[in-house]
Amino acid sequence: MGFVDWRSSMLKNILMHASLLAVLLVSTVVSAEEPTVAETPVVAATPVVAETPAVANAPRPDPAPLPTLAAGSGLFQTLTAVPGTPWTFGLALHMEFFRYTDFLVANQNETNSRTAGGVHFQMFFPHAIEAFATIYSMSNINERQYVSETTEPSTQMALGDFLFGAKYSHRITPFLNLGGALVGRLYSGMAEVGPDFSATSLGFHLLASLDGRTLAPNAPLPFLVHLNLGYVYDGSSNVLGDSPRSADYATVEPLYGYMVQAFALGISQSRVQFSLGLELPFKVKGMTLSPVVEYGFRFYTDGADNTLMGWRHRVAVNGNVAADDTFSQNLMVGVRWHIRPQVALSAGVDLALDYPGYAVAPPLPVYNVFAMLSYHVAESKGPCVVEIREVVKEVDRTPPVEPMGTIHGKVTDEKGAPVEGATIDFVGTQLPRQATDAQGMFTSMPVKPGSYTVRVGKKDYHDQDLQVTVVRTDAATDVTMQLKAKGPEQCSIYVFVKDEEGKPVGGTLRVEGKSMDEKEVKQEVALSAEGKAEVKVFPGAYEIIYSEPEHLTRSATVTLPKCTVTPVELIVKKKPAKSTAQINRKQRQITITERIQFKLDSAELLAESLIILDEVAALMIDNPEILELEVQGHTDNKGKADHNLKLSQDRADAVREYLVKQGVKGDRLTSKGYGHNKPRFANISSRLREKNRRVEFKINKMKED
Repeated sequence: MGFVDWRSSMLKNILMHASLLAVLLVSTVVSAEEPTVAETPVVAATPVVAETPAVANAPRPDPAPLPTLAAGSGLFQTLTAVPGTPWTFGLALHMEFFRYTDFLVANQNETNSRTAGGVHFQMFFPHAIEAFATIYSMSNINERQYVSETTEPSTQMALGDFLFGAKYSHRITPFLNLGGALVGRLYSGMAEVGPDFSATSLGFHLLASLDGRTLAPNAPLPFLVHLNLGYVYDGSSNVLGDSPRSADYATVEPLYGYMVQAFALGISQSRVQFSLGLELPFKVKGMTLSPVVEYGFRFYTDGADNTLMGWRHRVAVNGNVAADDTFSQNLMVGVRWHIRPQVALSAGVDLALDYPGYAVAPPLPVYNVFAMLSYHVAESKGPCVVEIREVVKEVDRTPPVEPMGTIHGKVTDEKGAPVEGATIDFVGTQLPRQATDAQGMFTSMPVKPGSYTVRVGKKDYHDQDLQVTVVRTDAATDVTMQLKAKGPEQCSIYVFVKDEEGKPVGGTLRVEGKSMDEKEVKQEVALSAEGKAEVKVFPGAYEIIYSEPEHLTRSATVTLPKCTVTPVELIVKKKPAKSTAQINRKQRQITITERIQFKLDSAELLAESLIILDEVAALMIDNPEILELEVQGHTDNKGKADHNLKLSQDRADAVREYLVKQGVKGDRLTSKGYGHNKPRFANISSRLREKNRRVEFKINKMKED
């Protein structure tokens, strides 16, 4: 890492990297759109064996893995355990920018700007092995008020740090991949272009990737989760040499200069690091768009530099962290846009959540804006080139090419219309998941002859499996699969019936009501020995009724605008030996043989009257033809008229409220207090006045009216 004029050197590096990538992109696009056939020299009397024709339109369900901002394929900072296609490679160019005031040094009108970038290369091999390398450069400008004790230039650059490594991954289940990666970094020496081998870092990382598209195919959005856990041995601090001692300087400027250099050159220390990333890839007009969110955490294991800690009482470092804090955290948010299967654009921002202390490591940028252009060189899709060789005294020991076939299918609904976006899984194989196109069509990757289970799924449809036998290799095996739509979702109402002692009660439940589409529902459901039953209905409004000869009828009203877990508890009481309530249809009232009792001058019901009201409630539930029942409250003539009128109304309301709690629908009940205005007997004795203090039930409306 050297200190040079950034304007000329950095511009040359950026232009060189951008030009190289642009040439590669243009040449690939031209070659893909205008394929040329290489001329084949003709050799007389030399036998030519025709090659097996390639399978057309082999699907590629997922774009190629893209590089991280450091090295290796993954998201922006999290490596992926998903392998790439063997014998393919990728190139990428990325740029970063950060500018902030009072960032590294406080109270000196400091402005810090950093521009960085890298050129990435990755190569994928068989057996899920990947090799990668990155050349990374940075330019940092720190402008502040200087004092005499510094020779630090404002512009500092790190030219040509070299990152390299390899990665291996293994598929554990169709939705889970595990792997490991070894990543090294060679830092360029001070004022030199070559590496300083004393300043080297080496890290080992455990990787895990979970494919939610396979684990949860009916999820609202497809998703992938990536997790990394690793340890990095970091010797980059050797680039700067010994840190300045507080006792050797009269001002704190040497420490500020050291901190600026450490940030500019990317100095850090050994650490345990963890990262978690989420991507949501979905199709937009044939292209893949992937929003990405990542979280990173680092614990620095070397602790604070004791020499730098000696400055802690003299410095003014921006931020609210202690000088020896050993943690840092960051959050990255961005998006990746696969314009074509081979070309992708990425952009995002890296936000610092927590900073290490200045005696441990330089602070993270408050924010870091980045962009990347990626290109992946895939297998050639152009015409086959036949090479003719004359073999002299040689025996070709190359094993014969194993014949392969394909499965070509169409997915329709019950009416025969194509189903777009249905997922296609080849159960028990390593074949990638696919999705049907607008015509409901799909074509598998080449497969060996044999038997395969093809599973088709889509939201709002039932999954379907089909056994397919591939026999021919000269033509695709055609299949048609029909998906059956799921009906409306039924809701579960869990009913528990018990007696007054809490013991379960058996019997049968009646369910009556209407669904949301106004369809009448009537069904009976048997209770288990534990007094439990599950009632299955569509969203709507229902009355659940328990009616058995030995118990008083009880009911509960349930309204379900949508399906939720709905418990209902019914507490039933045994019928009394002698009934106290009955319907008098001629007089249009429910008569009771006992008076409803209240506390003195109160609307509070006495316990001995509740069984009478339980019978009245049971009569109302068992006789739905009674459409309106008026609960009437009456008093004697003792006391003021307005007090008696209010007391009678309160008592009528209390009776109505109790009946509703026992399961009578509220819209079938009214209540009215009459005070002492409607006596049944003359109020001339205490016995007759007691009879006038009463509750009556008048039938105002019947179904046959």
